Amino acid sequence: MDTIDPHVSTNPSHAEYHRRNRRRNRLIGQVRLGHRYEVYASPWFDFFMASLEESRGILEGTGWMMERTINANEPWYWMILGKMP
Repeated sequence: MDTIDPHVSTNPSHAEYHRRNRRRNRLIGQVRLGHRYEVYASPWFDFFMASLEESRGILEGTGWMMERTINANEPWYWMILGKMP
């Protein structure tokens, strides 16, 4: 899977979005998205972007483990996940 660490961004509009999320008791990496293509549109849905540390915490107790991480240019990174034996 790939994700982006929302804590790394220096974009002022991202910082404002993070402040709004905190005021709403949401994690800063939670975003509300919808997809649109021509006349087709998906329902709105929540998408979560997590730091590497947050991802490790999320995986605890799920039966999945982080086998490997691949760092790209910050803030992007990938995780190779595997099922625990």
